[in-house]
Parts: sequence; C-alpha cells; structure tokens
Amino acid sequence: MQLARWCSIVAAARGEVSGSAFFSNLQLLLSRTAVPRLQSGPVPLLSGCITQMVMWGLGSLNSSLVHIRYQLGLALLLRDLLKAGLPATGGLEAYDPVFSALDMAVLGECGFQVTPANPCGCHVAACPTLFYLPHCELELTERLLAANVTAGTLGNVVILGNSFSLYCERWELTHHGGATSGACGGGGSLPAARQSSQGSQVESYGSQQQRQQQHGVPGNVEAAGLDRGISTGTDGQQGASGEGLLYDLCQCGAVDEQRVAECGFPVASAFNDMALHVFLADWQARLARRRPLGW
Repeated sequence: MQLARWCSIVAAARGEVSGSAFFSNLQLLLSRTAVPRLQSGPVPLLSGCITQMVMWGLGSLNSSLVHIRYQLGLALLLRDLLKAGLPATGGLEAYDPVFSALDMAVLGECGFQVTPANPCGCHVAACPTLFYLPHCELELTERLLAANVTAGTLGNVVILGNSFSLYCERWELTHHGGATSGACGGGGSLPAARQSSQGSQVESYGSQQQRQQQHGVPGNVEAAGLDRGISTGTDGQQGASGEGLLYDLCQCGAVDEQRVAECGFPVASAFNDMALHVFLADWQARLARRRPLGW
C-alpha cells in the first residue's frame, strides 16, 4: 500500500517537473552539450554515449523535505533522455545511507539498483557516466574527482549537481575577499558572483548556509569546503595552493560548466545552484601544468 502510494507521488512529481520551464531549459541544454574526446572529437551527450547513471545523496522520500520527490522525478526524466545508451539492466545506480526499505523499493520500481555500500564516493567511471548529485556536499564531489583523476577516467565523468563555480566563489570570498587568485576557464577571471548563461546569479554562500540550516544537508554527507583546504587525493596532499582538486580543475580551465536556471520552479530548494559539468579532452595536460609536482 505504501509502495503504491509513493510510486504515485513520485510519478506526479515527475509530471510536474516534465511540464516545467526548468525542465524545458535543462533538456535544451543537454541536447546542446557534447562530451569531449581526444581521438573522435566531441560526442553529443544525448546520442547514446552515456552508458551509466549514478545518483547519490537523494535523501529519504519519507522525510519532511518535499523537494526530494521532485529530484527523483528529474532522475526519471534523465533516465528517459539517456535510454539510448543505458543497458536494459544495471545502468542505473543509487546510494544514500539514509535510504529506508521503502525508499529502496520505490527506487527499484523506478529501475534503480541501490548499491549496498558507497566507498566514500571513490567511484571510478569505467564507462561514460552521468553522476546526478542533487545538493551533495563538496567532500563527496572531491572524492569522486580524485578517484577518476587517479584512474585517468575523468573524461568519462559528467556531473549534474551543485555549481563548481559557486564553490570557487566561496573559497575566493573567504580567502581573498572576492579578488581573483588566478586564471579561470583558460584565461578569464573568477568573479565574485558569476552569471549563468541564462543570466541568473549564483546564490551567495550566506544564502546557501541559511538554506542548509533550514533543510539539512541532503544525503547525510558531512559538510566540507574549499575554505578548509580539503584535498582528497590518495596521498592526502593538498593542491597547488591548498584549495582542493575541484578548485584546481576549474582554475586550469579543465571544466566546462553550464548553469541550469530554475526558471521559477515552485519548489525552490529542489534545483537551485544546479549546473552541468563536463571535462575537456586535455584535462590531464591542463592539470599537470597547474600541479607540476603531481597531486
């Protein structure tokens, strides 16, 4: 009875997201995005090149956080957009330590396999993979990046989640009062409030903190920040200037970020601060110049 009720709730949320200006905008962005490849050149994201989708940090549907059902609704729409490349079984994975038996059952009905454990985010993308990380914290993203930089598979990683530029802005505001400390995106400067391609401004760090205090940190992931100098390399080393791997990848221009406008979606906490991230084909060379002594 509970399972049928929640499947119906998620289906209704999926319908609301599907009919929104937010999703129309995201769908257009995805259709225009290509995954860089050194040998073959850019490959359209929706051409069937993505063969796995991983979702972390959704949270429990049975909590009081209404936005979770809409985030899962978006996951189902992403699944449908990527179906050309996803295998019939085993292409959809989800993990969150707070998942209940009911959550797992609902996800199973949606086609997701709930992995029994997550090795601290150290998932190596052996194939082109979309990582859907709705409001996951920085530490988890850092570990994901570190695992794939180490394995040389970062080119297989596409991340739909919190804006990397917002994390960089946070570090700049904390350590330089908003002043830039180096190149961003291959030669530009890093502004204190970066404008998205749709013209919507990045949410301030103070607003993000206030939202997290109100709603909690999704996925029960411990908060972490570039301002704490976190770096999650296997050797425990920090980056070129102590900011972390995400910051260095952005500063050397290895990341192509496209902000996703909310377009007035009524549940503001569902999709705010969202951006799509792909990594340039020459990310290794760029990172080597940024970190000549390794990381």
